[in-house]
Amino acid sequence: MAKKFKIETNINDYKNNEDIIAYPHLEGGAPLDVRLGYVIHVFLNGIELKDRFHEKGMGEYSYSFYWVLNEVILSLIEGKKYKYSFLDGPFELIFDPIDTKEVKISFDWMEDTSYLPELEGKREQLKEISVPFDECIDELYNAVNKYIEILLDVNPRLLESHELKQLIELRNKAEDAIIKYKKKSTHTP
Repeated sequence: MAKKFKIETNINDYKNNEDIIAYPHLEGGAPLDVRLGYVIHVFLNGIELKDRFHEKGMGEYSYSFYWVLNEVILSLIEGKKYKYSFLDGPFELIFDPIDTKEVKISFDWMEDTSYLPELEGKREQLKEISVPFDECIDELYNAVNKYIEILLDVNPRLLESHELKQLIELRNKAEDAIIKYKKKSTHTP
């Protein structure tokens, strides 16, 4: 049985990225953060979320998405809802903590998406998916770690970049919050 919520980070999406390989010798153009990948793979109820521009996955600045995953972790631990709007699609991914035991995750359409028949016919399967709280924050945290690991596997010099240092710093903040949350939840009667 497929996991209800999964983020897949695949080295094949990054290993041929010329900007990642060339760092720190980048030629003009966009800043580094928008060059660090442009596809993400999110699955709800075993269904991969897609937009109209990609056969697989969602077009999204990977760095920004993985940055936000850390913010989602922090929001959930604080008991707050988090809405993430995708860049290339009229979609939102919503994380709503019901309590400290579960998170409701929804993929919401903000306009007509009849041009995506694969997803259009599965709206009900992508709404209000209940995931155990710990499983959700672990999936988010592990996805961020995998992204960082892949970037460094492709080019270890990225560790010198301001962008990756910031992402690691925020990941560490999320990790500290997870540790405190889990320590507190094991001591709560």
